[in-house]
Amino acid sequence: MDEMKRFFIYYLERLEREEKGQEITIMFDCRSAGLKNMDMEFIQFIIGVFKDYYPEMLNYILVFEMPWVLNAAWKIIKAWLPAAAVKKIKFLTKSNVGEYIDDQNRLEAWGGSDSWEYEFEPERVLPPTSGQGVETILPSINGNAQSDALDESR
Repeated sequence: MDEMKRFFIYYLERLEREEKGQEITIMFDCRSAGLKNMDMEFIQFIIGVFKDYYPEMLNYILVFEMPWVLNAAWKIIKAWLPAAAVKKIKFLTKSNVGEYIDDQNRLEAWGGSDSWEYEFEPERVLPPTSGQGVETILPSINGNAQSDALDESR
């Protein structure tokens, strides 16, 4: 679980840098999902991270094709959320996904024309320009900030 949490935070930090502070939308593809796929601890972690560290970063959470069997889990999750956060969650099907994702950015599996498939792309790190070290501060999974001082000696 700790690795998943670190991975999630890494991507939030990366998106924040790449998008220069603009809001992001997260898409949960729930086709073929069931109760075994619901990790309530991880969902609580995601909620806490956005609430405590990135309250202005989230545009929407789009939940695509959620099966009825997950309705009970949604009721629990909804109780953990503030009212403003509940308004950011949208439940989508192939018939209404176009209201939030245009055809060229919608995957083929979601009824769009984009054939993209996930492949990890390492982040490009720019060297310091002033000759001094660069400091990156990332929130740790236990809520304390961790500092990673980068210098030219590494």
